[in-house]
Amino acid sequence: MSPLEKRAYPLIFTVAVISYVMSIVMSNEDFTQHWMIREDGMLESITALALLSASLLCGYRCWTLRHCRPKSFVLCTAAAAAVMFFGMGEEISWGQRIFNVESPEFFRANNVQYETNLHNLEIGGVRINKLIFGKVLAVVMVTYLLLPLWYQRSRAARQFLNRLAVPVPRLHQILAILAVVLLVETSGASKRGEINEFALSTTFLLILLNPRNLWIFRPGLPPSSNEADLQTLPFTPAQVAAGDASASGSRRRTA
Repeated sequence: MSPLEKRAYPLIFTVAVISYVMSIVMSNEDFTQHWMIREDGMLESITALALLSASLLCGYRCWTLRHCRPKSFVLCTAAAAAVMFFGMGEEISWGQRIFNVESPEFFRANNVQYETNLHNLEIGGVRINKLIFGKVLAVVMVTYLLLPLWYQRSRAARQFLNRLAVPVPRLHQILAILAVVLLVETSGASKRGEINEFALSTTFLLILLNPRNLWIFRPGLPPSSNEADLQTLPFTPAQVAAGDASASGSRRRTA
């Protein structure tokens, strides 16, 4: 566990537990309107900030590693940055309330909260939030949390995931996610999802900063003598040298 994680997890759990207790002892209406839980409240703001930070981190890695990683690695990192930015935009309804912008007619007619976002749309009686951001996202999350088992057992899996720039979670990160989600889901509050979103977004940012395969996000070769690990890296020493030479040449031409 990194020094940052040692400081961050107690804060995340404290906020999550306090919010959970509030959801139990308060009425659903009072809980929904509380300054921590309401729209643009504390939890939603932290969630948006965590997603924006994750997007910027992925964008930074995409740019700095573009010369020494395969196209699949760079494209997947860029896609992750775009997905995180999209999540941030959805979380704050693309700044609608911040800039006091009125929703277009389509969203006023089809959005259950009359906001400019996709996750609150209801089309043909189907809530997009429950279908895509609920069921589909739950399947994706469960699959993601099972990746370490595949990563541990198969060299081919390690090579595949490394080449696609997938940050593989560590055991304590998986346990942190499960602990919060299993606790929060015992609450009957309609806005309990805000607690999960807060915990998941902040924990995923910590995973990005310290995944099990952190070395794949470093410009040079990892400080490891484990040949099995080195053989699963998404680049070769020759590619690193070529990338460094290309980057140096680019800097000289720019100068």
